[in-house]
Amino acid sequence: MAGNGEPPGDPAADPSRRQFFRIFGRQTVQGAGNVLRAADQLRRGSASAATELLGLGLRDPQASAARLDEAVGAGRFTTDTASAGFRSPYLFDGTSLVMLDQREPLGSGATVECRAPSEVATAIAAGVAGGGPVLAQIAAYGLVLALAQATDRLRPARRAALAAAANTLRQARPHARAVGWAVERMTQRWQLAIDLDAPAALAELRAEADQIAMQSATDHARLGRHGADELTRTGQESLDVLMHGDMGPLAGGLVGTGFAVVQSVVSVGREVHVWLTEAAPTGEGTRLAAPQLAQADIPHTVVPDSAVAWLLDGRPLDAVLLRADLVCANGDTAAPLGALNVARLAQAAGVPVYACAPTLVVDAGLADGAAIQRSDRLPKFDVVPAGLFGGFMTEHGVVKPPFSNA
Repeated sequence: MAGNGEPPGDPAADPSRRQFFRIFGRQTVQGAGNVLRAADQLRRGSASAATELLGLGLRDPQASAARLDEAVGAGRFTTDTASAGFRSPYLFDGTSLVMLDQREPLGSGATVECRAPSEVATAIAAGVAGGGPVLAQIAAYGLVLALAQATDRLRPARRAALAAAANTLRQARPHARAVGWAVERMTQRWQLAIDLDAPAALAELRAEADQIAMQSATDHARLGRHGADELTRTGQESLDVLMHGDMGPLAGGLVGTGFAVVQSVVSVGREVHVWLTEAAPTGEGTRLAAPQLAQADIPHTVVPDSAVAWLLDGRPLDAVLLRADLVCANGDTAAPLGALNVARLAQAAGVPVYACAPTLVVDAGLADGAAIQRSDRLPKFDVVPAGLFGGFMTEHGVVKPPFSNA
């Protein structure tokens, strides 16, 4: 993602960063889904895990790896379901993908098990996974399932199975760039592994999916730090922030996006009060975001969508954070339904609006919001014009359009 700020050099060449990923993947990502069995407890596991990540010093990969290794050795990253709470909205065990059913109350611990990529696509389309960048991880493991089911087939049949699964997943939620991004990346890895025998090719795809999950966690932590730097540059001791759309670990995988911003602000000694929209019709502000903020001990208040104007008129809010599900080259952004109204009201009140947008949600192939596929019969998202945003919080900094995928 290119904007007003240069991305860092290629991190893949940094051996200490690879060590960080190996440790993190072994101890957290691959085991994180075990906590689905204790999802009804909603304890502080994810908050402490996120805090560890946010405090690892990610600008120094070598120090990051050493600190995470120490944390693992000390047992602070545990997959013990009695104490972990929840860390991830899914579990992948190699043969099935189990997702926390976000359509149900979190305390119910309801899950949906998928054993085929078509079932993963159906779950994505139905809202089992509420939304956000976590869909990239879920789609990636869906393609691993596709190849796992085809290991006993000839190479042309495996190729056809992967192509069919990729197309099915892309169509599951077209406005969510995370899905298409993950399918593209996994397909590229498959092309490199296409001449390998089936077990070796499967191992390659599994490694790529794990890498996507691990990279997301560190990227979201970086996004959180850059966002916190933006919000605290005025030197205020306390902040009031309005959030629209779930941006916690359930939408991010392990580390949320907007939540990472708030937790980073708290980590530098500032006070934050988060105002959450109810986010009708899904109600994800009440059902999903509020319990996660409670778990993280972040003071918060839920307000009806219709009360946003009242809130902006009566309180000096410092910022509005919106979850970005797709960002076009010019900065037009698909966000949870209701975001357009929130952004317009905030701009009229002189409150800066920021999109929490890890670079994987950018599709520079779409010139502007007019190119985003929409449904007039059942609207599921808003397209917020680029001019309503004060900036885009990414893992590379707070940037502005135009964007590219270079």
